[in-house]
Amino acid sequence: MNAPGSAIVLAGGRSSRLGGVPKALLFTGQRVPLVRRVVDAVLERGTAPEAVVVVGPEELASQLPRSVRLVQERPRLSGPAAAIAAGARALREAGPVGTRAEPHTVAHAGPPAWTLLLSCDLADPAAALAALLREGLPGSPAPEAAPSGRDLHGQPREAGQSRRAGENGAGGNAQTTPGDGPRDMLVAFTDRPQPLVSAVRTAALHAVTAGPADAFADAPVRALTQQLRMTTVDVPEAAIRDVDTWDDVQREGLLTRDAAGRFVPAVRPPAPPPEHPQAPRTL
Repeated sequence: MNAPGSAIVLAGGRSSRLGGVPKALLFTGQRVPLVRRVVDAVLERGTAPEAVVVVGPEELASQLPRSVRLVQERPRLSGPAAAIAAGARALREAGPVGTRAEPHTVAHAGPPAWTLLLSCDLADPAAALAALLREGLPGSPAPEAAPSGRDLHGQPREAGQSRRAGENGAGGNAQTTPGDGPRDMLVAFTDRPQPLVSAVRTAALHAVTAGPADAFADAPVRALTQQLRMTTVDVPEAAIRDVDTWDDVQREGLLTRDAAGRFVPAVRPPAPPPEHPQAPRTL
């Protein structure tokens, strides 16, 4: 199976369910920040560091390999679709490593080029990638013993056969453009498609994100994915678990740094005291 040619790691969310504590800079028990663990998992599968883009705030720079690029969506904190578009723009403008390519230039010789889309808060990114790519990328040779699964109607599916998202009118992001052409996107599927554990054909990604820098500001991910022909692959939910809540933080035993720079367990900050309305003054 071919290694994905590039990757976009989303690391700039609001972390609202963690009270604004940046998930990307929570640390594992091995003192590795979550965003770095995802990047390392991508690099271990053979993607060059120059072809990896992290979308997030400037303070992440010190935690990333030097050759990995860091960019910010515009406007800042304008959602995952805008972040994907910003990452795609960075890849498109850079072109092949060491050169600058014209926008939308695609090499047709050899295997198709693919770009991973991953969130920074995957609890086990290596397992997530293994589950997503176990049957190979569309157009690539599949492993000899790919596991079988079931289709959207619960019927057995032959090994190596993936589901076409949207074929039963499922909700959420399970949408696809009409037609029987080559699939543009391979998406992990649990009880629904998980677009932030996916691989997109690079040419298709560049085509749908070629508009103005703020074209996807505050838009849902489906505003981007609904323009792509999607195939899903069943993955165990445990393989793509993420860190969204303080219960998840405790489950994973994550760490943070205190004011002295020491690693300490990350715990829920105390709730602010309730505001009491000031009693009216009487004369």
